[in-house]
Amino acid sequence: MVYMENFLSIVIITCNRKKELEKTLKSCMSFADMNCEIIIVDNNSNDGTKEMVEQFETPKHVIIRPFFMHENLGVAGARNYGFKMANSKVVYFIDDDAYFDEDSKKLSYAYYYLLNNHNVFAIATEINDLKKKCMLKERSEKGNVQKVFSFIGASHFIRKDYVKTKDLYPEKLFYGSEERYACLCAYKDGLDIAYCEEIKVIHDPSTFTRASNYENIRNIYINTFIVKRLTLPKSLLPISTIMFYLRLVRFCNWRIDRYFECYKLYKERYIDNKYGTYRLPFKSALQLMKRFGIKMVL
Repeated sequence: MVYMENFLSIVIITCNRKKELEKTLKSCMSFADMNCEIIIVDNNSNDGTKEMVEQFETPKHVIIRPFFMHENLGVAGARNYGFKMANSKVVYFIDDDAYFDEDSKKLSYAYYYLLNNHNVFAIATEINDLKKKCMLKERSEKGNVQKVFSFIGASHFIRKDYVKTKDLYPEKLFYGSEERYACLCAYKDGLDIAYCEEIKVIHDPSTFTRASNYENIRNIYINTFIVKRLTLPKSLLPISTIMFYLRLVRFCNWRIDRYFECYKLYKERYIDNKYGTYRLPFKSALQLMKRFGIKMVL
């Protein structure tokens, strides 16, 4: 693929959040200080999102490329679609219910940082979550707060030309922990994840089309283990499997019906995503445990 130079691709996934998306788009216009394309992947909205996007006015250096799906691809599937459509080496993902803090640096700052640091696969940005009333951040490397284990989906930059797997994320994870897959694949290739506090985003979680708290936590447990099954060395999988079963029992509060419901969903999703297997060497996995802790990796 021939990538456009000095050009940033922004990908936004949306579904029935017209008002939130409009605010996000306006915010992106304010912080896009370079030539950009904004790729909107709409997961079959029916609230007038299509009409709003088609009428949205942009400055000359920004173009909007909308893609309206006839079915809900889920977050992972829609992000994969947007990622494949991107024309830049650097792809920025921002949630449709997020916007830039007024103290944030412009988008070109992260774009050139990523291009000039050849060992960095992705940038995790500062995210202030209004619902949780805290900064969202994955675990930092021991002794180095500028390197993190993974990025958070609400706001992150990725080097597209570094991705070697068939998809950025396993297609059928739908929602939850898909970011870890991309990061673990990057670690296999000797790359790192940087934390950039200069790009500041406010996440104001929408109440529309969000899963319940139970579904969110269930997805995190199940999808995180699926990612581990796809990426960890086989020699570490028995330990990781035991830890997953124990976590699942505790999450289900010892309810057998819920446990088997979760176990069935896990088996179905693993089969659907098995094609994404991309295993870390044992030595690389040990290095990650040393950098970020055993519990984080296993």
